[in-house]
Amino acid sequence: MTGDARSPTCPPGYASPAAVLTVGSRQPNHNANMYAVRQLAIAGYEGLIAATGMFDDEVQELKAAGVQAAFNLYSEAGRGFARHVNENLARM
Repeated sequence: MTGDARSPTCPPGYASPAAVLTVGSRQPNHNANMYAVRQLAIAGYEGLIAATGMFDDEVQELKAAGVQAAFNLYSEAGRGFARHVNENLARM
């Protein structure tokens, strides 16, 4: 199931919190991610929450809000790019 937490088509109670094991939030901006995390708390969600931030302070704020798996999008992308380059260079 996917949806935009800011959309009226994804209201609180859209799914039973007990029926969802993991929620991933990759909203277009940090405030939208934080809104989604607050809505999950209001709904009584107790499962795993994963989210991305673009800066370390955003990642820390997400973790403080209850996100168990918060990742810095830029640093993770940088690691992935470096791994990709190394794999391709090894083939040369």
